[in-house]
Amino acid sequence: MDSLTQICLGAVVGGAVMTPVIRRLPGPKRGAAIRYALLGGAVLGTLPDLDVMIDYGDAVANYTYHRGFSHSLPVLALLGLVLGWLLARLPRLASLGRGRLITYCVLCLVTHPLLDSFTTYGTQLLWPWPSRPISLASVLGGDSWSRRAPSDRGSHALEPLSGLGTGRQELGRTSRGATAGQPGLRRRPAHGAADPLQQPAVACQRDHAAGGSRMDGQRVRL
Repeated sequence: MDSLTQICLGAVVGGAVMTPVIRRLPGPKRGAAIRYALLGGAVLGTLPDLDVMIDYGDAVANYTYHRGFSHSLPVLALLGLVLGWLLARLPRLASLGRGRLITYCVLCLVTHPLLDSFTTYGTQLLWPWPSRPISLASVLGGDSWSRRAPSDRGSHALEPLSGLGTGRQELGRTSRGATAGQPGLRRRPAHGAADPLQQPAVACQRDHAAGGSRMDGQRVRL
């Protein structure tokens, strides 16, 4: 899959894993926390594709051995375990919990080859165990780091980007609610005032109860 899509997917996965912790932070600290979570996820999400820097001798060998050990689920799970353990030893990140940091690193890494397995190129998910490269061939996507034509790159980035935007909007609403004194909750209107989210339903019920008979004899135009 193209690198832009993998970067966006890593950012979305990282933000999703860290969102429960970020929600418990004070409002002013949430913006920086979600930015770091998204940035770290983006870096981890594109890390397996750095094997393109390895020269195996010729173009055919480079194409054949790409998505090998660097896209292996056992290798990436072990790498995520080590990275999460190391991050948990940092004083500024220790409060996040070792388990969550390990989950963060592992998921951001393993979702990369899992997405690659949906393309037509084949991914050695079980390396070093001998097996055929796994290819579900259900997604037409470009290869990484400009190996494909520019028109192929970024074609699948809209899906994770839409999820990323939705998550940031939700955290923004939560942060504003926390600033108002009710963290994560929508402020209720004053007693006797109409709730704007319920006005359409109330108006519909009122029209149905009081003016339902007006619909008799009238033709509804579609």
